[in-house]
Parts: sequence; C-alpha cells; structure tokens
Amino acid sequence: MDECAVSTRARVVVTSFAATIDERFRVVLEEADAEVILAPGLGKTSSDEEVLAAVSGARAIIAGSEPYRRSTLEQLPELKAIVRAGAGIDGIDVSAATELGIHASSTPGANAESVADYTLALMLAAGRLILPNDRAVRDGQWRTPQQGIDLFRKTVGIVGYGAIGQAVARRLTGFECTLLAYDPVLPEGAAVHGVRVVPLDDLLAESRFLTVHVPLLPETTGLIGESELAQMPRGSVVVNAARGGIIDEAALRAAVESGQLLAAATDVFTSEPVRPSNPLLENDRILTTAHVAAFSADGADAMLRLAASELLPFL
Repeated sequence: MDECAVSTRARVVVTSFAATIDERFRVVLEEADAEVILAPGLGKTSSDEEVLAAVSGARAIIAGSEPYRRSTLEQLPELKAIVRAGAGIDGIDVSAATELGIHASSTPGANAESVADYTLALMLAAGRLILPNDRAVRDGQWRTPQQGIDLFRKTVGIVGYGAIGQAVARRLTGFECTLLAYDPVLPEGAAVHGVRVVPLDDLLAESRFLTVHVPLLPETTGLIGESELAQMPRGSVVVNAARGGIIDEAALRAAVESGQLLAAATDVFTSEPVRPSNPLLENDRILTTAHVAAFSADGADAMLRLAASELLPFL
C-alpha cells in the first residue's frame, strides 16, 4: 500500500458520555467503513478550543452536552452532521449549522424509558428520605422520626407530557396515582391516556409530587420558582430530571429549608459540572446526581444506535 495515500474513510468523533458506558453502537458505523474515534470528557463549559481539539477532521459527530457555537462550526470544514445523543439540541447553534450546510439533530425518545425509570427512583428516594436515612445510619443513628411520605395514591403533576412524561405516567399507574399534566401544546381539559391536562397553577395546587420533563427554552427558563413552589401543598416533593434552569435553584433550596417542600431531587443543574459551592449540595433533603438519568447501559445503547443510524447518510 502507498504510505502516502490519504484515507477516504469518514471520521466519526463520539464525544457523548454514553460511549463510555456502552460501545455496541460502533458496529453500525464500522459496517459503513467509518473510522470511529471516542473523545469523551467535554461538557457544557467546554471552550471552543477544547471542542475543536476533540473533533477536528470529523465528518460527523455524536455529541454530548458540549457547545457548538458558530465560531466552532466555521472551523470544521469537513463536518456534515452533528447528532446529539439525548433529547434537545440546546448546545448547538442550529441557525449557524444550517447556514453552513451541517445537519443538526438529536435522539428524542430514545432515552425515554431510562429517564422514566430514573425519575421514579428519584421520586421514591426523595419522598421516603432515603438519603437522610442512609446518612443517619452511617452516623450511628437508628430509626430517626422523619420517614417521609408514600408515592402510592398521591396526586402527581407532570410538567411536560412528551415521550418521557408519558413514560413516567405509565409507571405511576401502578402506584394508583392521580395524574395531572401541564403541556402548552395540549388542550386544557383533555384526557390523554387517563392523564388530565390542566393549567400549571391548577397542577401545582393539587400535586403532592411534581416532576419536570420540558426542554430548556427561553419560555421554560425559571418556569418553577418561588411563587410556583409556594402554590404546592406543604410537604410536597419536587423532582427535576430534565434540564437545569427550569427550576430556580435558590427557590428550591429555600422551599426545602422552610418545610414547604418535604424534599427534592435533581439530576440537573444550571451550571454543569456542578460547582462544590452550589447551595443545593448542602441540604441532605435535596438528592443530587450528575445528569445521568439517561445513561443506563440500555439507555446509552439506544441513544447511540439511533444517533449512529442518523449519521449514515452523511458518511
């Protein structure tokens, strides 16, 4: 073989954290003779320089949460497509990508079942104060008097009734919960799969558990703040496995500390990776995890296979 020959294989760079969990998706791309490069380690706060160093020469990218600004995209002349492994493309300048002829999309719905499972885990763990109980036992205490509330037969408000919200609702039917949903695209008063669609204020006033599943958009930023939390029944539980910034973090902590909320759980933060100084980390009635709801082995495989399949026409 001529050592000077230039490879014509399409380079696919995979920055998604999901690829550190499951690599079965590779076969989809390798069967198309693509060169697959794993480059995890980027995130929301990555600079243009860090992103460019990771994806230079790529014809296609399976992206994580790192930003793709116009200034970055303009320096990737070979790039034909970016597919984010996950729901939403808030980190990609879609307008710039379109102008530059770069396909930009995500994998909505692929992670719905994994996120729904995780949401139920957060609801149960927060509602029954699992984290404070765990810490109490480790500190030598036994049977502390605060043991939380059951999820069984409670009213649950689901903010955002897309694929994930509906998957959560299916699981909650087994707990005989009364289910309410708020979603601007659905008509109020409608009943969707037994879930009643209501205005947000009505949902808040009736819900003992609240779970959020909307994308982060200008109109959803700060959607749940001090006044919204104050409308909920005292001693309620709030869960966010959607995006940081939808629930006001300072208001959430204040509501837990005042007793307005029994507890809360969040898998997401306004700034990620979360800073050690974030006030949500200082209260053990606020269960926190590292934006991992979608990343079971099954969820990672589903997202990455779908992303890989979407890239095939561009290789």
